[in-house]
Amino acid sequence: MRFLPRTFLPENPFRFLVIDDPVQSMDPAKVDGLARVLALLAEHRQVVVDTHDTRLPQALKSA
Repeated sequence: MRFLPRTFLPENPFRFLVIDDPVQSMDPAKVDGLARVLALLAEHRQVVVDTHDTRLPQALKSA
């Protein structure tokens, strides 16, 4: 997920982020951490996540 900080750069012309199945090989602690980062990012950008894993939506509820 090295690209996430780039979404905050002023020269980034895009006001959104689209991620495909980011939690596929993550352990629960990393899923929780990603949820916190995505929640912070969503305060400034539109975030679209495509996943079949139910852990991320559950983690976002408590982020």
